[in-house]
Amino acid sequence: MSNDKFYYRLKMLCDNAGKSINEVEKELNYPRNALHNYKEGRTPSGLRLVELSEFFSVSPEYLLGLTDTKIKVKSNNSTELQRIINRIRIDVRELEKYLK
Repeated sequence: MSNDKFYYRLKMLCDNAGKSINEVEKELNYPRNALHNYKEGRTPSGLRLVELSEFFSVSPEYLLGLTDTKIKVKSNNSTELQRIINRIRIDVRELEKYLK
């Protein structure tokens, strides 16, 4: 994956939505500069990739530069995947509460 392409697409999606990278970070409750770090070559986690693709309504493959098609293709497994993602989010929140 080209991180340059990932950051370029992320920035373009922010611009198209009329939002700054910092505004998207705040809306998604990410730490400050979490998205700017991708400009420096950091690789997004799978969870962050899914969250960003859902936020912008594009496929993870588009964000990664693996396709030029923005449209997210729904599969028969999308409901199951969404359930798993929601469970992961709940587990992360519970872990964060425990660590405080």
